[in-house]
Amino acid sequence: MTLNSNDQPLITVAMICYNQENYIAQTIESIISQNYPLLQLVIADDASKDGTVAILRKYEKKYPEIIQIIAHKKNLGINANIDSLFQYIKGRYVCLLGGDDYFLPDKLLKQVAFMEQNPDIIMSYHDVQVCDSQGNVLYNYNNPYYGNRPYSGDIARLLVEKRCFIPALSTMVRTNMASDIRYRIDLPPCADWMYFIELAAKSKVGYLDEQLGCYRRHSGNITNRVDISWEEIIFQKIREFYPDFDDSVNKGLAILYLDYVFKYALVKKWHDSASTLKKLSCQIIKYPLLIGSVLNHFIDMTVRRLALLTKTKKFLR
Repeated sequence: MTLNSNDQPLITVAMICYNQENYIAQTIESIISQNYPLLQLVIADDASKDGTVAILRKYEKKYPEIIQIIAHKKNLGINANIDSLFQYIKGRYVCLLGGDDYFLPDKLLKQVAFMEQNPDIIMSYHDVQVCDSQGNVLYNYNNPYYGNRPYSGDIARLLVEKRCFIPALSTMVRTNMASDIRYRIDLPPCADWMYFIELAAKSKVGYLDEQLGCYRRHSGNITNRVDISWEEIIFQKIREFYPDFDDSVNKGLAILYLDYVFKYALVKKWHDSASTLKKLSCQIIKYPLLIGSVLNHFIDMTVRRLALLTKTKKFLR
């Protein structure tokens, strides 16, 4: 579907950055080059110590009608930095983006057309290319054979059970349906997962089966620092906010522990692996009906990671 110019809505791209002077120009260029006629780009910098802000100011000066910079003087942390953008969002749709990732051509045109065709969904997401620091493509994030399998429709419980399978840079949110949902700044730095659960709990989510962005994997990624305790806190909050999701929380915790047993073992953190195995055992003893789900996940995880190993020579994503 191609929208007529009169039908094209304003899109806000809400971007965060911190010490990303090596990537930020490519990220901004990937947005400007979309050739989308009604665009607002709001960028929140979390008190970068390198040359990121100087680069941002150059682009703000060049594109004052599009770009707005919020340069924080004090480091807020990733969740509060994202949340600081919400008050500036003016678009019918909002896309999230980190300063080290970037959009591929026609992402905005294709995704907004998808949203317009599906007026009952609160959010859509799409597949992305996972790239190294140089931009070389490693694999596709939602590849059905070795990536994170995508789901659509009523997926809130699936997001709890299978954990986050949505790449943040791929999302487009319908703002009038999500006006009461914000990032929770009191959570660990994986609050985007909770944000997606809350959106999905409110309405349906759609999936666009195309690679329309690039997620960069490098040493500075926040995902490299994600700790099992962070995800346990998210599960505690889900149980608190959504009592009806209790069974999904139990299943999700079991799968979390299984994943970390192997993750710790592969990096030779034997003590952590053993302690997590104990947590998994306690979870299964408490809820024996989880055995089937755990076995299914073990088989699926093993097959997918062997497929990933064949493609990338890496067992872990």
